[in-house]
Amino acid sequence: MIDLSDGLAADLPRLCAASRAGAVVLEAVLPIDPAAAQLLGPEGARLAAVAGGEDYELLFTARPEHEAMLASLSRRLRLPVARIGQILPRRAGIRLLGRDGRYRTLPRPQFTHFGE
Repeated sequence: MIDLSDGLAADLPRLCAASRAGAVVLEAVLPIDPAAAQLLGPEGARLAAVAGGEDYELLFTARPEHEAMLASLSRRLRLPVARIGQILPRRAGIRLLGRDGRYRTLPRPQFTHFGE
């Protein structure tokens, strides 16, 4: 588990490196706030969801057989949980599966601390 304060594009590689794993992120299921989509447009909101920072969310992995348990816990705690991808063997790297069905690399993180 890792917090996404630096954004998904920065923190997912850190989680994968620590776990010696790769990942695929499904663009179509990324949670995007409707207000962000209205303000930034669909593409801008998608880019912010992947490459932006200061998200104050947690990213964690769980085995597929625990999905029902996590859904139950999410309902009980009234805490939304979104399955955004899958962990893969390290050799698979980290990729983003776009809505068009094409794999891409994650965009460069856009968030920097204190304008570094």
